[in-house]
Amino acid sequence: MDHRTLVQAAWALLLAAGAAGQDASVEVSAEQRESYYAHVAAAHAALRLGETGAVRRWLDGAPSSLRGFEWRWLDAAGDESLRSIPLDVQPYAFDQHPDGARSSVGSSDGSVTIRDGAGAVLLRTAGHAETTLSVQFDPQGKRLLSSSYDRTVKLWDAESGALLLDFSGHAYPVGGACFSPDGELVASSSYERDPERGVVGTIHLWGSRTGEVLRTLEAGRKPIVDVRFSPDGAQLAAASWDYCVYLWDLAGDGEPQVLAMPDEGLYNAVDDLAFSPDGTRVLAGSKDHTARVWEASSGQLVLTLRGHDNDVTCVDWSPDGALIATGSTDQTVRLWNATDGSPRGVLRGHVAGVVDLAFAATGRLYSAASDRSLREWDPTVDWYGGVVRRTSDACYAAVFSPDGSRVATCSYDGRIQQWDAVTWEQLGSWQAPSTQATPLGHWMPQPPQFCASTRMPRQSHFLVEVS
Repeated sequence: MDHRTLVQAAWALLLAAGAAGQDASVEVSAEQRESYYAHVAAAHAALRLGETGAVRRWLDGAPSSLRGFEWRWLDAAGDESLRSIPLDVQPYAFDQHPDGARSSVGSSDGSVTIRDGAGAVLLRTAGHAETTLSVQFDPQGKRLLSSSYDRTVKLWDAESGALLLDFSGHAYPVGGACFSPDGELVASSSYERDPERGVVGTIHLWGSRTGEVLRTLEAGRKPIVDVRFSPDGAQLAAASWDYCVYLWDLAGDGEPQVLAMPDEGLYNAVDDLAFSPDGTRVLAGSKDHTARVWEASSGQLVLTLRGHDNDVTCVDWSPDGALIATGSTDQTVRLWNATDGSPRGVLRGHVAGVVDLAFAATGRLYSAASDRSLREWDPTVDWYGGVVRRTSDACYAAVFSPDGSRVATCSYDGRIQQWDAVTWEQLGSWQAPSTQATPLGHWMPQPPQFCASTRMPRQSHFLVEVS
């Protein structure tokens, strides 16, 4: 019995067990039963491909009267988070309280809430007139900062919800705002329109007690959408839609250092950034589906994190600096080794784009998504789904090179693909002499070659030269 037959037999047993457990008093037509089987089979196929959103859609479409064991198993398997916390409105921004037990959510309706560990609302502020774009607690956790599309930044008492300060120094939407490490300064980012220069990225530095603007920084010709102080407060980094991160030395008054996103043919505006806990590196997420890491002192690009299938909307470092987390509109959160950029896991469970994420002081990771949920993850475990790479067709074999640095895959359509075993970047692709299935393959020692075998219409072998 081949593998496909075994899988079909296993699913037949599961479906039969589920059918046996269904309420016999409920009349079910043949069409409903066929529809149920089709939805469950499609959900299972989507799960194998790591397409969590599709799993959810297929399961939701299955007739509710027939949902048995197999439906419940797929329902659980499609969400790898420790728990999912439903929200009453779509979130847009998220931050963890320094005590690790509370969080703040800024939402599309302008609301700003503080919630307990179960997601229950502890405090609801007056909020903003339009979408809340960022939220952040001060280092002591006593005040909460929020910025909005309504062009304001508001400072709230995190215990009472009282409005402490309403900053209206920007003429356009305020993409980001943050406290300095001592909590005495606020940096808020936006843009202005100059009659001669056009759009100018703008940051105001102002006193968190008075609202007085102490300094204004300008850079680029596009909006600045996020801003962060370094842990020692000596530097300020800004995420710009001008395809870069700007980095200022606040002790001087010179031009910022420019950490440019490489141009790889995709729109590469920067959406989010974070300093490493020791302040030596800057991490940024981009619309070009990557996250990048630079040395803060030299501006040298040291890591490129590839794997997301869509915009990287949010990034963060673990408290110990060992891990990087990235969230994307591809509905996943990914974990990376912060030293070498190697992938550590793909966290699946959200069924819409991830909009923000943050590590708690406890080391737990939390993410917010457009599916109106918060999810909690334990980044120290190794059960998350690993790295998914899409081969050109059904994959029959995956073989490590002798030195372990590369992986070759053999597909049903006769294509051989070579991947970097650390970054999973595709290094090469070759087609068999005809579109014949290549179920087998192995590496030749010297010179670097890969030998693949085809089966249809007759068995044959061919060598691929790899570099």
